Amino acid sequence: MKQKLTALNLDIIKQLLRYRLMTTAQIHRIVFQPRDKQAAETSVSNVMRRLHSHNFVSRDWVAVKSTERSMLGRPSAVWHLKPENLKHLRAELEASGRADLYEELAPFGKALKDGAALAENTLRHELAITDFYSALEMAAPSSQRQLPLWLRTSPRHADISRDVTLTKTDKKTGKQSTHRLPLNPDGLHVVHNPDKGCAFFFLEMDMNSETNSEKITNKFLAYYAYFEKNTFGTDIARPFTERYRLPVTHPEAARFCVLFVVPNAKRRNDLLLKSRVLATSNLFQFAVLDDVMADPFGAVWLSKASFKDHLDDYNRRTYSESPVLLRDWAHAILNHLPKHAL
Repeated sequence: MKQKLTALNLDIIKQLLRYRLMTTAQIHRIVFQPRDKQAAETSVSNVMRRLHSHNFVSRDWVAVKSTERSMLGRPSAVWHLKPENLKHLRAELEASGRADLYEELAPFGKALKDGAALAENTLRHELAITDFYSALEMAAPSSQRQLPLWLRTSPRHADISRDVTLTKTDKKTGKQSTHRLPLNPDGLHVVHNPDKGCAFFFLEMDMNSETNSEKITNKFLAYYAYFEKNTFGTDIARPFTERYRLPVTHPEAARFCVLFVVPNAKRRNDLLLKSRVLATSNLFQFAVLDDVMADPFGAVWLSKASFKDHLDDYNRRTYSESPVLLRDWAHAILNHLPKHAL
């Protein structure tokens, strides 16, 4: 009897389990192109439709944005697995005498959940996270880097998400108040550079969908307060080093960096300027997703330190210029500053 699942099919399913959500284009780039540079995306669509017809994968749809519409524009399929898909996969592998292959996939299945389809904004956010981590994985070998660990922690991770206590002082009255702020990153990864050792990074995938200034400020404050608390090494770095056998010599002393990845340069600039009031220069790094996709380990990042020569001028101008003129002035500078690699 002809097998319903080929080695290629199983590789696709493994990547879906690892990344959780993938479009046809992402599967084409991550699975097919490394095997065959000439592989067409239509071939991927055919394979995925067959897997879907056998209930090995599930499918949602993301509508085409108005800015992307054309006469040929149509919704994009988003592929993922549900518990029922894993049951069909297990039954097929057992029936074909390949139960050992299921054991390789089973650990990824613990995160699978049944439920209603995700909202479109959530799908786009999760797919952007897939773009980011797939770019890192694919570029690491040619960049002489290793990616010994990456975790998608969105929407919440039991060992990473937490509340952080922050004490605020009222500038007018001097009265102090205590606040609990949520720290809930979209991802955590470790990059090993032969020359520098291991570095820990939190990911914030910003989709330019949040205008609440207080909510954005509190996100920065939560990371800043946790950084100043200096317990990341014992809270996260040490237990994760032990669990995943990371090549980190003194994890209890590890610090972290927060990567804000955004859709466009305007959003990058706006967030960077919001972070300027915090007494840290390189804790927060900002980049455009397209730039990261093209060269994730290259010079694509900006930080407060990039803008340091203009900070005093910017602060003075806040008293004399309108917010519109000040923003235009700052963006013009930021758009021409040299970027750096991490």
